[in-house]
Amino acid sequence: MDLLGITAIEDRLQDEVPEVIADLAKAGIVLWMLTGDKEETAVNIGRSCNLLLQDTKLFFVARLQSAMDYNLRLEEVYLDITKNYQQNVGYNDNGQIKEVALVMDGPSFKYFDEKNLDQRKWLLTIGQSCRSVIACRLTPIQKQQLVALVKKDTVPRATTLSIGDGANDVSMIREADVGVGIFGKEGRQAANNADFAIGQFKFLRRLLLVHGRW
Repeated sequence: MDLLGITAIEDRLQDEVPEVIADLAKAGIVLWMLTGDKEETAVNIGRSCNLLLQDTKLFFVARLQSAMDYNLRLEEVYLDITKNYQQNVGYNDNGQIKEVALVMDGPSFKYFDEKNLDQRKWLLTIGQSCRSVIACRLTPIQKQQLVALVKKDTVPRATTLSIGDGANDVSMIREADVGVGIFGKEGRQAANNADFAIGQFKFLRRLLLVHGRW
């Protein structure tokens, strides 16, 4: 095969995204990134926008081929975190205290059994212990499922906020307690279905930390 040319396209972050995410994390907000991107891309974006720090320990529930594999891996991560993680301190990784993050993918999450109370508890406990959760290769319905899980099962009950800029984010925006849509290059579907519409991601800081506080 002879290549006639190669084109590279960079999907750049909006202004101040890393700074806003850092401020939200300082405020004690657990951030879940739900995306259709592939795993490598999602992890790289997570690092570039402060969801993952250099020393963050990553747990993977991804690339699993069966419901049994998914159940075993989810339980394994749950047991590891409950054994080594201490709230307000961090994860003890052979004497080093680190923050933790979960990376999961849609093809594996399809084996998640919503009626299995153990799996629901394991996933939520892991998520609550993490600095952030990165869920990649998700369908719009899977995004909605994850928002619903956090909204309904967290004790004490969590208030969920979903923010997105595309048509594939509409279902999770409508599922959350508070939906925020960004006017973007992908159209106005997200903004039209949201409780609040903003022009750029950086405006989320003031919306949450100033108006949300009031």
